[in-house]
Amino acid sequence: MLQPTIHLRELLVWHDQDTILIIAIVYFTSIPIFFYLHRSRKKAEEYKLSYERLKTEADDVTESSVFNEESILKRYLEDKENLEREIEHLLKTLEESIVADSVSFFSYSAGELTCSVSTMQNLPGCSNEGLIKRVIQQKKPEVHFIDKKSTITLGYEATEGVQSIILSPVTDNSFCIGVVVAESLRFKAFDERDLKVVQSVSEEIARIIKRQRELTRISINQKGLEMLHEESGKLVQLLELEQILESIPRSVERLSGGKVILIMKDSGKYRIITSSEDDTKPERLTLKETVLEIVRSNREPLYLEDVKMFKSRVLPISVPGMRSLICFPLFHESTIVGFLIVYSEKPSAFTMLQFNLLEVFINQASESISKAILHEEIKLRALTDGLTGLYNHHHFQERLEENLKRAERFDERLSLMLIDIDHFKNINDTYGHPVGDMVLKTVASTIRATIREVDIAARYGGEEFATILIGATAKQAYRTGERLRKKIKEKRFAAGSKTFVVTISLGVASFPDDATNREDLIEKADLALYTAKRSGRDRTVLYSEIERINK
Repeated sequence: MLQPTIHLRELLVWHDQDTILIIAIVYFTSIPIFFYLHRSRKKAEEYKLSYERLKTEADDVTESSVFNEESILKRYLEDKENLEREIEHLLKTLEESIVADSVSFFSYSAGELTCSVSTMQNLPGCSNEGLIKRVIQQKKPEVHFIDKKSTITLGYEATEGVQSIILSPVTDNSFCIGVVVAESLRFKAFDERDLKVVQSVSEEIARIIKRQRELTRISINQKGLEMLHEESGKLVQLLELEQILESIPRSVERLSGGKVILIMKDSGKYRIITSSEDDTKPERLTLKETVLEIVRSNREPLYLEDVKMFKSRVLPISVPGMRSLICFPLFHESTIVGFLIVYSEKPSAFTMLQFNLLEVFINQASESISKAILHEEIKLRALTDGLTGLYNHHHFQERLEENLKRAERFDERLSLMLIDIDHFKNINDTYGHPVGDMVLKTVASTIRATIREVDIAARYGGEEFATILIGATAKQAYRTGERLRKKIKEKRFAAGSKTFVVTISLGVASFPDDATNREDLIEKADLALYTAKRSGRDRTVLYSEIERINK
């Protein structure tokens, strides 16, 4: 379009006919392109407004977001198509009954008038004013005969040459939801009988729309119940706690259409899980003066239609854009073990249907969590020693084999440390078995506190313990053993009015320097422990130093 201005100077020089011809061609091709683009933009705006109107109508009809917006709109459009087909059949019957040239139904919603169905080939447009707007406001039918001198503004694109017209409001509980318009090219084509027929059809259309709206709502509710049954069924089939915690946010997101945060207690800290992101590491959160504190105190779910009305901070974590939320407590037996938060960026985003569906699902989720926790406890009891809480001998052997294979595969180091309480039989004989049990528990808890989270501790048998130090060399294991030995030696144990000190002996063997399989590694760590006890106890001995110590 700028091309002609570049050649403006040449346009003024008339001797160059070729230049003039090119400029003329550019002008004549640019003008229609300009108007085509202008109309395309205008049409795109109309489509956008039409989509927004359909979306708003769909939301109004369903009153629920158990689906995402795309699903709601799709279902609404399917129902709307069936509705329009039924109304069209009714309008064609009306057209034949009163011998009209055309009959149209204009729907009225949110202050806007739109032709939904017509017996004409093209749907007429509306200006949202004039005679049709007056019928909507007054909710009374009107009959008009139009001659050449008439100055009536109809408010819609009437058929050219129309001379007779009937307008009948379509009402639902005193609200006008549309207008039926019958047209004829004949003057004074309609009488009182025709008006009554049009009114009867208007009433029938109102009943059809109301029925379709209820059917749509029932369909949405039924779909919500089906989804609830489906998601609950998935949950019941899961037994592992991790799988359940991953499944809950996804299921709740489907049922609510909102975003979901699951906050679970984890050893004094809180773990945050969402449906879209990986769960974060457990962290310490303060529930004080938050919605979670209220839910914890009342032990009941809480719905905030607009979080801006809540004066204190809403959640212990930052959630940008949140406007409405529902918070549910999660129970294990009678103890609250977590919270489930469903939120939206829109105020009043959730309905009673959603709340009820979610409440039923959360009850099921709490039961599944309880079963999973009990399952974990039973499984842990089968793997752990009842007195110390450390892994038992059988599970220790399995974990050692598993980690040795992994170390071999990835060319990593691993050290095994065997620990024995010195003169433990004397402790039992002198102070009794309850005191001996107390010593075992204290040593076990000190071992757990000294090694890293990735390391594995077990009760090897009697007064012996074992630790698998992942990725540790013999020297690193030796330093860990010395720290543990000194911690135990510093403790004071009480038996009545008496106190006593406990010492331990430790033997360390390393993979692959000292041994390359499980049996050899245990044998060499045991030999190092035997050397530590034989050479005076209360010490840590590496297998590689046995020869030096024996000399």
